[in-house]
Amino acid sequence: MNHVRLAVFVLAAVWPVLGAADPVKIIEGTVVSISDGDTIGVLDKSKVIHKVRMSGADAPEKEQPFGQRAKQQLSALIFRKPVVIEFRKIERWGRVLGRVLVDGKDVNLEQISKGMAWHYKHFEREQPVEERAAYAAAEEEARRKRIGLWKDQYPIPPWDWRRGERGSFQWSTSAQFSLTRVPGGTPQASSSFDYYLLAMSLAPAFCELVGDDLDKRQCRILKVQPETPSLTIHGLWPSYTQKRNGKKGPEYCATSEPDQCTIAAGDTVPTGISSDFLKYWPGALDCLDGHEWRKHGSCSGLTKDDYFSASLSLARQIDGGELADLLRRNAGKEIPLSLVREAAQRDIGATGEAVMFRCANETVGDARPLLEVRYCLAHPKTNAAPTSFVSCERLRQADKSCVGSDYLKVYTR
Repeated sequence: MNHVRLAVFVLAAVWPVLGAADPVKIIEGTVVSISDGDTIGVLDKSKVIHKVRMSGADAPEKEQPFGQRAKQQLSALIFRKPVVIEFRKIERWGRVLGRVLVDGKDVNLEQISKGMAWHYKHFEREQPVEERAAYAAAEEEARRKRIGLWKDQYPIPPWDWRRGERGSFQWSTSAQFSLTRVPGGTPQASSSFDYYLLAMSLAPAFCELVGDDLDKRQCRILKVQPETPSLTIHGLWPSYTQKRNGKKGPEYCATSEPDQCTIAAGDTVPTGISSDFLKYWPGALDCLDGHEWRKHGSCSGLTKDDYFSASLSLARQIDGGELADLLRRNAGKEIPLSLVREAAQRDIGATGEAVMFRCANETVGDARPLLEVRYCLAHPKTNAAPTSFVSCERLRQADKSCVGSDYLKVYTR
């Protein structure tokens, strides 16, 4: 009788848990199962199935956007093919943590290069230096090209997803929503930065080009809530005039407050937050607000309440302006970039480079789809909310994605 045994028990008996300094061990076999985008089953010649977790790469969980695609991509690469597993470590629950090679190709690296996994930097010190650098460079290139999971403007890393950082909102076609936010009354220590950058998205364009494909909740609300503004909040970002240590602004500043999303089923709008929060920040349905607070707001010197209130106040101001009206009246049409720029400048009463436009890479007819409008605001230098629009050098340098077309395509919901 042919017995197939699980290596969870066999390997634990043969090799102890290994560290990064231990010599490389080898498993050769055939891939017989694909659990997700970074975990496989390998059957060796002794009929032992080894559960292998790919080292240095972390793919989206199966329930996440691109989770199933990452699994399919991995399956296309190696399912039922002979592979070599190079490993130094066995996880405490018995999985082999290793590098998967097929025909000499590093499959872990391939998943990252295709935008189907993150470089798992939490454990990068366990990687050899050259391998670590290659994985980091592959992720950066996939981000730059906006391929795979990086098509999403704000993908949630799987390690955040696993610890529960996701919206608990349950979709209802009645479009009745309830909102909550964790208390946020303690000011954060203000990080040193030069100005604020307010990013406002054209939700219909995002959903048409990216969001529907990712099954974003905010795109589903757009189909049943026609009063959604032309421009909605992406984020309010403390920023540097010149990059510091490769970063455009301070990120992930120390905060003792928990990382939680705004949307939670069964809760009500708390005191001090407007009922139009979701109207101007539909990305909260996908936990964008939680991400923005943790990454950017925690560096602003504002309380969480003040950070969100400032963002909403600016969004309302822009929604009541000439640019928003121009976009509403021309939904589904192509309009001159010059008209859009002039309307945006008149709205804020600023001259020079105070507004930037971000467009999609591809053209539609003779126009580029308009994705986002970004504004510079003065940093008050105290723990006060930004209110004054100003010119800034960074926008002049960055306003390139719409170059090459005199017309912009305005998507309609």
